[in-house]
Amino acid sequence: MKSENIKELHETFKHNILSYQDELFSIIKEKDLNSDILCQKTDYFYKPAMIWGFCYSDLSHYDLSKMPLNQLLRIPFSTETKWGKLPKDFKPNVLIKNGKNFKGMGIDELHKQGITGKGVKVAYIDKGFDIQHDEFKGRNIKMINIGDRLDFHGYAVASRLIGKNIGIAPDVTLIYYNVEQSIENEPYLKTYLKNEIMALKDIIKRVSSGEKISAVGLSASIPYHIKLLKNDIEIDKLTMQAQQYINELAKLKIPFIQSDLFWKDFSYCYKLDPSKSNEDIDNYISFENSKICVIEADKCIPMPYSIHDYKYENDCGSASWCIPQVVGLFCLAKQINKSIKYNDFVDLIKNSFIENSNGTKIVNTIEMIKKVQYINKNETN
Repeated sequence: MKSENIKELHETFKHNILSYQDELFSIIKEKDLNSDILCQKTDYFYKPAMIWGFCYSDLSHYDLSKMPLNQLLRIPFSTETKWGKLPKDFKPNVLIKNGKNFKGMGIDELHKQGITGKGVKVAYIDKGFDIQHDEFKGRNIKMINIGDRLDFHGYAVASRLIGKNIGIAPDVTLIYYNVEQSIENEPYLKTYLKNEIMALKDIIKRVSSGEKISAVGLSASIPYHIKLLKNDIEIDKLTMQAQQYINELAKLKIPFIQSDLFWKDFSYCYKLDPSKSNEDIDNYISFENSKICVIEADKCIPMPYSIHDYKYENDCGSASWCIPQVVGLFCLAKQINKSIKYNDFVDLIKNSFIENSNGTKIVNTIEMIKKVQYINKNETN
C-alpha cells in the first residue's frame, strides 16, 4: 500500500476515533468501570467509544483529577493523547512505557541470552498491517497480500509475535498472510474463509518445495468459520479444501496453532490493578485456573496506518492475541532444539508454570527454556 494512501487512511481513522468522544464521556459518566465489569464484557465495552477510548484525544482543557482512578485505568489511550489535569496516581507515561516493553514473564531475560527465535521460520494468517511501523522495522517479514486491507487486529497479532518492543520472538523469519478483504458480491466471512484456505494451500506448496516452516499460526478458528457458514451452498467444497490442507500440515508434523488448539491447553490472565508493576506476580488473575495462562493485557499495540503511534491496550484479554505469543514461545524452544514437537513443548510449559496467590498459573518461560536446553544437551550427548 502506497505511503500517501496510508496517510489518508490515518487521518480518516483519527477522525472516526475522535467522533466517539462524546459517547465515551457519556459512558464513563454513568458507569463504574472496574475490572470485574470489564471482564464481564458488557455491551458498552464493545462500543467503538470504549474500544478506542481517549486515543488521539486532546484533553488538555479537561479536568479529570476527580475522575475515579479505576475508570481511567480501564480506558485505552494512545501515545498522541494530550492530557489535562489528572489524578495524582494516574501516570499515563509510565503505563505507556511499561506496556511498550512488557512481553511476559522472563522473556526479556531470554532475549538477553540471545534466545529470540533467530533461525526459525513460521507462517501466520490474519488481517493486514503495515510493516513500515516502527514496531516492525528491521524485522524479517515477508508479507503476502491475499487480501487488500489493513486492520488493527493484524497490527496487534504481529507485534506480539515479532514486534521489536513486545514481540516474543523478534528475530523469527515470518511469512505473513493478509487475508482481510471485502468483496461486495459475497459475505465477508465467506471471503475470509476462502482467503484462509488459499494461505494454507500456499504454505503446503512452500513446504513441499523444501521450505522449512516450523509452525502455522491463525488467530481464529477455521472449523468455527465453517460452522457459521453451514447453510452456504459452497460450504461442503470449502470444508473439504480446508480439511485437506489441515491434514497435510499434520502429516508434515507442522503444528497449526489456531484458537481450537490454544483453548485445549491455555487461557489468559489480566491485571487486577493496571497501575501495579508488571513483575507483581500476585496482581494477575485468570478465568480458568485449570489452564496455563499467557499474560495478554496491559500492553501497547501499534496504531493502524501510523508509523510511530501506539495504543495502550488495557482490556482483560482475548485468545486471538495470545495465540501469536504461544507461537513465539514455540519459536524460542525451536531455536534451541530444532526437533522439539509442539506437544512436547506444551508438556514442558505444563511442568514449569508459576502459580500465584490467586491460583493463577502463568507460563514460566525461563524454566520452560531450561528444560528445552536440558533435553537438547542430552540429545546432543
